[in-house]
Amino acid sequence: MQISRFPKKIDKYLSYILVTPNFHKVHHHYVQPHTDSNYGNIFSIWDHIFGTVKELDIMKELVYGIDTHMENMSILTLKIFL
Repeated sequence: MQISRFPKKIDKYLSYILVTPNFHKVHHHYVQPHTDSNYGNIFSIWDHIFGTVKELDIMKELVYGIDTHMENMSILTLKIFL
């Protein structure tokens, strides 16, 4: 569920200063290079300063999850986190 929806153009410009939902969603992508990006919680300026910004076409490229497959984890390990 997305809390706020900004028009694409406004979202793009606003995300240079503030973390918008579309800006932060990239952080939850299942591929490792994307999860290591867009850390910001309020101000995205820190991501710009430290070079941790990744941009994706959210509607086309975003896939949530983790890149570790369940068959690689033991059942005991999974039960600990449930």
